[in-house]
Amino acid sequence: MADALRCGKTIFDYDSLNNGPSLQHWFGVDSLGRDIFSRVLVGAQISLAAGVFAVFIGAIIGTVLGLLAGYYEGWWDRFIMRICDVLFAFPGILLAIAVVAVLGSGIANVIVAVAIFSIPAFARLVRGNTLVLKQQTFIESAPQYRRQRHDDFV
Repeated sequence: MADALRCGKTIFDYDSLNNGPSLQHWFGVDSLGRDIFSRVLVGAQISLAAGVFAVFIGAIIGTVLGLLAGYYEGWWDRFIMRICDVLFAFPGILLAIAVVAVLGSGIANVIVAVAIFSIPAFARLVRGNTLVLKQQTFIESAPQYRRQRHDDFV
């Protein structure tokens, strides 16, 4: 089992070339004697890191835009929500291909493409929650409470 979890570039098992899955090599061995499972794990590190980072960037930008749209309403709300509508109108893969075609290939550009695709979902969600919270009585009474506390100290 420890052999299956070793993730090295120079670890070869020449005795079991092209073998199928076993207890030592969970996904089998390729024609060069490399453990396929360890190579999948190394590749997954990059993919998962890029995906998490892209969604994190999209969440931050989408949250800020959603808060602006929900809090200020009016012109800001209409403008931000129309941008979200435009981004929602395109399929995600088409948007990603367009961004990568314009900016070039590379992991950073893929992260940008996925982040742009995830911004509208976060913006709509946060905007809706902000609009609901603005109507709550504890938000409406906060300025009155602040004035009352200020008068107590003066």
